Amino acid sequence: MFAILLIVAVGGLVITYAVYAYKKHQARLASLQNLCRAKGWQYSAHDPWGLPRRWQGAPFDSGYARTAEHVIAGEYEGHPLVAFDYSYKEDSTDSKGHRTTSTYRYYVVALGMPCALPALRVSPEGVLSRIGQALGFDDIELESEDFNRRFRVKCPDPKFAMDVLSPRTMERLLASEGICFRFAGSDLLCYESGSLQPGNILHDAHVGAAVIAGIPSFVWRDYGLEERPVNTPSPGNLT
Repeated sequence: MFAILLIVAVGGLVITYAVYAYKKHQARLASLQNLCRAKGWQYSAHDPWGLPRRWQGAPFDSGYARTAEHVIAGEYEGHPLVAFDYSYKEDSTDSKGHRTTSTYRYYVVALGMPCALPALRVSPEGVLSRIGQALGFDDIELESEDFNRRFRVKCPDPKFAMDVLSPRTMERLLASEGICFRFAGSDLLCYESGSLQPGNILHDAHVGAAVIAGIPSFVWRDYGLEERPVNTPSPGNLT
């Protein structure tokens, strides 16, 4: 009798959790769709563009079954924007030969830039991440001690990193709630473990746009633009 009651109780807990998880998931989707309606953005439950194959490097260079879902596309402050849930799987085997499959989940917010720029990665200091050493370059120390304590900067060209991360841009990043981003060709990618939320999109897009806006005119000229762009999108970059 006790065993039956235990099975019933466990079954009830499983059902309760499943209902709670479903309602939470539906509420998240509703909030994302509401944001899209408010901003004039497009929402797709599935990936229409093969997004995991669009970029090289973190977080798209690990595992298999790489999938993008709940894709949002639009424009933010003149920049093409795309945001989505991203996941991949990895297999591992323990000492007894038991095989386990783990799923890793991230959310990604990408902004299009007017032209391609060198690789640059900025991430919060002390964050233990599976993709923390993605670029493989030494950390770059900037003039701000506060910034050096809070963030890690990796770039093959220290001068380029210093030019992009001006004092004003560093102040903006220090005032943010923490953000991990990198330049990937002509896109600025923000990514973090977890699932996409309206607040993630707005925060990362706002900070990312501020980073792009803070890039000096001579940097744009060095990489092929005749003048500093002012809210100039790059059509087709993310769509």
